[in-house]
Amino acid sequence: MIKPEKYIILGKCIHGGLYKLQCRNLSIGIFDKYSNSFVGIRTKFTQRFLDNEFHWDTGAPYGTCFPLELLEETEFKGVSTHEPWSSFNSMSCEYNMKLFEFLKEREI
Repeated sequence: MIKPEKYIILGKCIHGGLYKLQCRNLSIGIFDKYSNSFVGIRTKFTQRFLDNEFHWDTGAPYGTCFPLELLEETEFKGVSTHEPWSSFNSMSCEYNMKLFEFLKEREI
């Protein structure tokens, strides 16, 4: 992955903020300060589901995501990667559906 000249460092990311991202699998994501990651919609083999990627400053081998721009602050302060986001069945929870729909409407 090519590191951009300019990105938002980990300490400047806002919990619950929606960011435009440069990373492997997400184009936008909501920052979770408790895990130093962004939750967004990932597509794999035609399946779309919530997944997370860690901020670059988390370090190797997990840090794969560069936040480029804060798009908006959101109500999603309870986003946590401790939930089974990457499970294909994770959409069963009402909160997850609300989050999924919010991100789908804002996809770049």
